[in-house]
Amino acid sequence: MKRFSSFLKDNNINFLTHQSLAPFTSFKLGGNVDYLIFPSDHKQLQILIKLLKDFDYSYFVLGNGSNVIFKSKPSVKVVISMQDMQNFLYLENDLVYTSANINLFAFNKFLKDNELTGFEFSFGIPGSIGGSIKGNAGAFEHSTCEYLNSVIILNTETCEFEHLSKKDIVYKYRKTNIKGIIIEAVFKFEKGDYYEISKKQNQYFEIRKQTQPFGTLNAGSVFKRGKNYIPAELIDKLGLKGLAVGGAIVSPKHSGFIIKKDNTCTGEDVINLIKIIKKEVKKAYKINLEEEIIIV
Repeated sequence: MKRFSSFLKDNNINFLTHQSLAPFTSFKLGGNVDYLIFPSDHKQLQILIKLLKDFDYSYFVLGNGSNVIFKSKPSVKVVISMQDMQNFLYLENDLVYTSANINLFAFNKFLKDNELTGFEFSFGIPGSIGGSIKGNAGAFEHSTCEYLNSVIILNTETCEFEHLSKKDIVYKYRKTNIKGIIIEAVFKFEKGDYYEISKKQNQYFEIRKQTQPFGTLNAGSVFKRGKNYIPAELIDKLGLKGLAVGGAIVSPKHSGFIIKKDNTCTGEDVINLIKIIKKEVKKAYKINLEEEIIIV
């Protein structure tokens, strides 16, 4: 471990040891990880991935932490936080260029200020661009990758940077075939009217506040929708709304969410509650629910 720390210091890569992950997730859950590392640019990230391969250390790349559940004893040695990576967001030749660590609130404000329309559906989603692309985040019959032009990724196998155009990317409901760490992205939007864009953003945000457990600690929608079912409706029919395990509870406002009820909540509480829900849905409907959130 000391040798690994020395390599990080030699390359001026910031890191913390035995650091709680709770402050870095929207659920405010997670135990201590051996290393929490903060690369500041592409070169440092590339060096870091090479080091991790050489040391054969397991790792997880953390963006905004808005759809992640960490256990009290994380199963990875290293978590890479993208929060200190260089960020940028600009418009050039009708294309929007952005770093992966830009959050969706800032991205939506930029689009509104530049009168670019189409992405209003995402206003209020508490994620980053990188995570939104990787999981093809969406709502209201729209998704992130509809508007994607290209991405630059760090291939974690070859440790080389790659440019992927939209035709190289297969995207479906809440998933893509992108392998590696998304570094940058380019989007294409239509021109719109500032006030209409603002109006749409506010409308979507109000719907979220009215229907979702806004203001609570959670990791977003727990389960993916299926072709013929909505998980929240199945959970409601089974009377599981309000079901609690330890400090985790199925949201009384929207049963597609699990929220942190109190400070006794652990990642294991959330995971065990998910298991119960999946078991009951499978028993009643012969449906295998698939998680939308990431359990580390």
